Amino acid sequence: MRLYTHRGTGESAREHAATDDTWDDEPGYTKIALGPAAGHAGNSFARLELDCASYVDGSFVLDIWINYYDVHDEDVPNGKRGDFAALAAEALRYSAGKQGLNCKEGAELPQGAPALG
Repeated sequence: MRLYTHRGTGESAREHAATDDTWDDEPGYTKIALGPAAGHAGNSFARLELDCASYVDGSFVLDIWINYYDVHDEDVPNGKRGDFAALAAEALRYSAGKQGLNCKEGAELPQGAPALG
C-alpha cells in the first residue's frame, strides 16, 4: 500500500479540484466527501483533495491518494473500499492539520471516515 501527497498550485489546480468529475461515470468508483474535502474511492484506492490556505506555505490544493500499488481491482481483498477512504481521511487530517501543513481548512475536517456517494 502507498500514500501519495501532492500540493498543486495555481488556478489550474483549483479548477481541477473544483470540477474533477471525470470518474463519476466509471463503474466501481464512488464519490467521497470529508467536510470541505472531496474525492473518489475505488476498489484499490481513495483520493481526497482539499483547497488549503496554509499559515506556513500559502495557498494550494492538497491531494491525498491511498492505494494498493501495481495491482488489479480483482486482487484487492473484498470490502476494502471503506478502509481506503478512512485511511485517506486520516492522512488528510494529519497533513492539513497543525502537525502538518497547518491549513486553515484543517480544523473543518470532521473525524471518522468520509461520506460515500
